[in-house]
Amino acid sequence: MPAGRPGNPTVRPQAVHTVLFTGGMINGMQAQQVELGAALDWYACGWRLFRRFPLVWIIMFLLLLGLNLVLALVPVVGQLALVLLAPVFLGGLYLAASTVEENGQLSVGMLFRGFGEKAKTTPLLMLGGAMLAATIVLTLIAWSLIGGSLLTGFVSGNNVTATISAGVGAVLGSLVLLLLQAVIVMVIVYAVPLVMLDEAPPIEALKSSLNACIVNVAPFLIFGVIYLVLAFLAAIPFFLGYLLLLPITLCAAFCSYKHVFHS
Repeated sequence: MPAGRPGNPTVRPQAVHTVLFTGGMINGMQAQQVELGAALDWYACGWRLFRRFPLVWIIMFLLLLGLNLVLALVPVVGQLALVLLAPVFLGGLYLAASTVEENGQLSVGMLFRGFGEKAKTTPLLMLGGAMLAATIVLTLIAWSLIGGSLLTGFVSGNNVTATISAGVGAVLGSLVLLLLQAVIVMVIVYAVPLVMLDEAPPIEALKSSLNACIVNVAPFLIFGVIYLVLAFLAAIPFFLGYLLLLPITLCAAFCSYKHVFHS
């Protein structure tokens, strides 16, 4: 469906798109550099997709929240399963957004569509496996950098110099951890729709997702800042605003994927 046609919820393509570096080519597609203000268009597009079936979107996210809470009650295994299955559920949500964008009917069952097609389920689980491995590595890094520094400060007792050094180490460790988490997000954010909607191989999808985030780091930073502001506002009425914010943000992420890869 053409991106710039009136009435189409997809973001309008801009006049010029450039690629900052090669790599990440999938089925003839490559991540395009978009304009700085694209994040605003993505949220506007996400709102238009959400408002077509607001009740269905809210039910889907409530159901997903309930499943997460159930799995979280299972020690260790439940948390690992959450990470492993996350791309499969996300695949269903991206498919739902794509269906609405193409003027189709949205149904709650689309949340589970990632499990319904073996050709998609296995690659999505491979993405989940990559996320799981990265999560385990991050946990080990957190324990070694942050936990080690805090333990040093505790053992040092009244030694002021050692305590300050331990505090600095903990702060630096936290910054390193945040940086690594950001890289993981960049690697996975577009890998899911590329696998689910474009049938991309998992490894190529991961590389292409990272490529897309690097060439569009400024718009994505703006996207993140907007989300933080909206998240603060959504938390004011007993966090009820998240019932709107989460599906709108998911739809906005889909719009950004269309803009970066299909415009």
